[in-house]
Amino acid sequence: MALYKPTEVLTGDMDFCIAYSLVDITDSGVSNPKNFTVEYQQAQNLNTLMQILSMRTQIVLSSVAVLENEDLTKYDFGSDYTGNHRVWMLKFASEKPDIWDKGEIKMFYAYSDVHLTPIHINLTETVSLENTFVTTDTTSRNLYFENKKYYKYM
Repeated sequence: MALYKPTEVLTGDMDFCIAYSLVDITDSGVSNPKNFTVEYQQAQNLNTLMQILSMRTQIVLSSVAVLENEDLTKYDFGSDYTGNHRVWMLKFASEKPDIWDKGEIKMFYAYSDVHLTPIHINLTETVSLENTFVTTDTTSRNLYFENKKYYKYM
């Protein structure tokens, strides 16, 4: 008799995306607001971003990496930000491809949904920020998206 183990399988078309952020979205895992710690505020910034993106589709995979001392000329942040700084990279996948696109404009709805959402600042960022995610202003953009397009899994 064969033994079967439960598995998790993702099938179909998915979009693989990356959000680059100068806002501290560290995945601290802290959900207790007691003392309003830095770790709690970091988790709330990440939760806010994930919840906004999840309003249009289910996010099926995600991970956060912190990149230290990154040359911002390699990124598409606003022109207000120069030099070497800490950058957060949120990788995520959605169950529905092209959900954030508007015609030929890739990630249009991700940009418009997230723009000017309040955030916690003065955590471990290495740049001076306003207290919102800024996605559509080319001078003060502190968050932007890349769509790595979808891959078909068999």
